Amino acid sequence: MLLVYLKIQYNETMLVLCLVIAICLIIVAATRPVSLELSLQEVKRRADSGLLGTLDVERAHARESILVLKRLAVSVLMVLFVPAALVAFGWVAGILLSLALALIYPVSAKFRPLQKMADKLYGYYEKYLLALSGRAPWFFRLFLAPSDLASSDDDLRFNSKPELLAAIKNSQGILSKFENKLITSALDFESRLVSDIMTPRTMIDSIEHSELLGPITLSELHNTGHSRFPVIEKDIDHVVGVLYVRDLLTIDGSKNSPKVSQVMDKNVCFIREDQALVDALAAFLKTQKLLFIVINEFKETVGLLSLEDVLEAMIGNEINDEFEQHTSLRAVAERNPRKNNSPQEAKYV
Repeated sequence: MLLVYLKIQYNETMLVLCLVIAICLIIVAATRPVSLELSLQEVKRRADSGLLGTLDVERAHARESILVLKRLAVSVLMVLFVPAALVAFGWVAGILLSLALALIYPVSAKFRPLQKMADKLYGYYEKYLLALSGRAPWFFRLFLAPSDLASSDDDLRFNSKPELLAAIKNSQGILSKFENKLITSALDFESRLVSDIMTPRTMIDSIEHSELLGPITLSELHNTGHSRFPVIEKDIDHVVGVLYVRDLLTIDGSKNSPKVSQVMDKNVCFIREDQALVDALAAFLKTQKLLFIVINEFKETVGLLSLEDVLEAMIGNEINDEFEQHTSLRAVAERNPRKNNSPQEAKYV
């Protein structure tokens, strides 16, 4: 035997104890607790969506506690080995063996066969460890190292857009209100639809294609606060053009008043209400138009969409049109009184 060959005196009982402690130390160090590299908020979101099971949620909540428990076990085993080695081999040999074990066990713990064996043992006892960490989480937090409490690279990695949005919205004092709104709006932009921001059908101010653009009509158009009007034939489901206020500035009031059909832009663009705002923005850039008529699957008019509406949704801040008295079609529409379905003897049930 090596110890006999080196003429090292030893205590057989303590030798066995040292071997047991060393083996346990290496196995504990080789253990890789199963955990999700997700924040607790992301875990909750996925659990609410049915994407995670109860065990995964427990693992996420116990992640820090399990790591602390592993660290404590390694420390305790190392502390136990030192006096056992001193008793078994004497002071000189015991100290040398303790130093050797401290250097060897981290390397030995990286061997694949040992890791697989340690993982199997951990899988068997995992439910008990999770239960233990869940009963006294405050106890394990007492042993957290400063590096555990500080933000690590894993803490700064986001696993979903909702998680990133929540972090941005809660970043009080770091981002200004403008920056916060700009970032959150840009992240939300891709998931939003035309129907989310359009001016609804009931708020549309339109004008008949056959109407004369006399002083009274021009005054009424000006009072609405809009800079663009859909031109209709018979009803709102038959849009035949778009009238721009800027085109009315060239009308000579001393001559005969022209009809709306003579001044309007006959190139009308339609867009479906279920299309994404990303598609709408691309369409605005391609057509160089400022107003789209929003339709449903039956080609019925359901609203209006302006370029300003899309840009405001993307950056989260209002854009002022040089001809608008307000900052959006919806705001202007809400300013004008509506008398839809309001007869004198109306009854609402």
